[in-house]
Amino acid sequence: MTSGSRAVPVAIGPAVALAALLVAIVFAVYRPALDAGFVNWDDDLIVTGNERFRGLSWSHLKWMATSTYGGHWEPLAWLSLAFDHALWGMDPRGYHLTSIALHALNTVLVYVLALALMRPPAARLDADAAPSVRPIARRIAPFAAALFFALHPLRVESVAWVTERRDVLSASLFLVATLLWLRHARGGGGLAASYVVFALALCAKASGLAYPLIFVGIDLWLLGRVRAIGWRRVIVENLPYAGLAAAAVVPAAIALSRFGATEMGGALSPLQRAAQVGYGAFFYPARTLVPVGLSPLRLLDLDLEPFRARYLMPTIVVAGLTVFLVAARRRVPRATLAWLAYLALIAPFLGLTSNGIHLVADRYAYVACLPFALLAGAGVGRLATTGIARPGIGVVLAGVVTLAIGGALGVTAHRQVGFWHDSTALWNRVLDVEPNNYVARLKRAELRLDAGDRAGADEDLTRAIEARAQYVPALLRRGKLRAPMNLEAALRDFDRAVELRPNDPTARGERGALRIALGDAAGAVTDLDAALRERPGDPWLLLNRGVAHLELGRREAASADLEAALAAAPPNWTHADLARSKAREAASGAGGR
Repeated sequence: MTSGSRAVPVAIGPAVALAALLVAIVFAVYRPALDAGFVNWDDDLIVTGNERFRGLSWSHLKWMATSTYGGHWEPLAWLSLAFDHALWGMDPRGYHLTSIALHALNTVLVYVLALALMRPPAARLDADAAPSVRPIARRIAPFAAALFFALHPLRVESVAWVTERRDVLSASLFLVATLLWLRHARGGGGLAASYVVFALALCAKASGLAYPLIFVGIDLWLLGRVRAIGWRRVIVENLPYAGLAAAAVVPAAIALSRFGATEMGGALSPLQRAAQVGYGAFFYPARTLVPVGLSPLRLLDLDLEPFRARYLMPTIVVAGLTVFLVAARRRVPRATLAWLAYLALIAPFLGLTSNGIHLVADRYAYVACLPFALLAGAGVGRLATTGIARPGIGVVLAGVVTLAIGGALGVTAHRQVGFWHDSTALWNRVLDVEPNNYVARLKRAELRLDAGDRAGADEDLTRAIEARAQYVPALLRRGKLRAPMNLEAALRDFDRAVELRPNDPTARGERGALRIALGDAAGAVTDLDAALRERPGDPWLLLNRGVAHLELGRREAASADLEAALAAAPPNWTHADLARSKAREAASGAGGR
């Protein structure tokens, strides 16, 4: 594993066969995703409700390159979705096929990376192993590493969720950039190409600050290049990676701020945020070892108690393990490198600033937990070479372990894919894991309402509000649901929403519309004035204010609002006929009191 180790040639034929086997296994495990649809968890925002990526014209490409829509700067991810649309239209099967294919590609790239990093001691194998054992012992560790990466259930969210195309695409490019860097590090050239591919990876997902640190760690603990070429050259080689990653942070930060993803965590104190970081740093390795209770959405606790055991114990474990591994780095360099690489990769997603409503999310582990798969593969390789004096014993044990763990992970991942089949399955899974998840309650209420189940929708919305009394979206949705039958109950929900968010144009607009129905036209105008200050030119708000003015006998003001509403309305506006009717009424003077 050092620069002094004699290289072991790997036959191309068996390596290709094993790579093909890995691809087949990936498609077998993820096959249910091909029958899945889009879900009402960002797929509606990113794909089904967004026409701006659907094309490859210059205007479409310009939008992709400059957009921060959805809270991310990801031009290459948009481009991949545009190609999907060109091939498949809006058939979700095509989008899922692309994501699975990218995950299969990533699995092969991990296999190639593991082949490069996990060269067993050549002299020992050649001297002690039987000829039939040598090639198997050399390949089983990389195969196990790639298999564990491919099949771990923590990967499912990134692959089965169309919105997370950025994860699998950026991972492909990051892995290629790493392989090119490794080729250069071993004297084969490719550093300039690595810089270019790394830049492309950042255009798919703007997260890569950790990679220069990881390259330095590999140089230091696996390749021994630091001793050979010196720190200065190592640092100079990695500066372009750091510069590119830092440059990508700027549009990513702008995207997050525009989308409002930094708002929810803003109320956390530094101590609370530290507890969140400790919990998250512990969560992913713990779920890597025991992948149970995985959920598509784990909410951030805004009332987080830092000294509660749930947060304090993981923080202590993470800190203690880090100190131990750093102190023992000479004895266990691989474990130390894997742990520090994981911490560096996961750091941007731990809530140091804010990740919106998430406490943790499986997708953040897609690349961050790759070091653990490589470490596990190295462990299998060591097992394969233990008993080398009695040829075959170690290999058999390593094979049994690989099949047992791979099989268990594959079954669990296959089941996890099923939770992404449709929106109902998705939110039922979230609520099975976390019954008080108020976002899941709201999302399932919307599905129930679409299906005509008003009682079920009301129950979910009420449970959401009970779980978080300040949850304005649920208050507004329940108010709208109850308005036709119980105006007073609806008004209480809207009043509470406005109390929590006085300047929210939706809350003000909904209450203003309801006040018209209650005969309080003056109060309606007050609410609608406030809403239009935040959302000027909104046709629905203008229509309602025009109706309120009409109720108050203000014919000129009513006509102005109603005409402005019609002028600003989109084609085939559902309220166009009502607006025209009220405009004629205002013009005729029939609305006076």
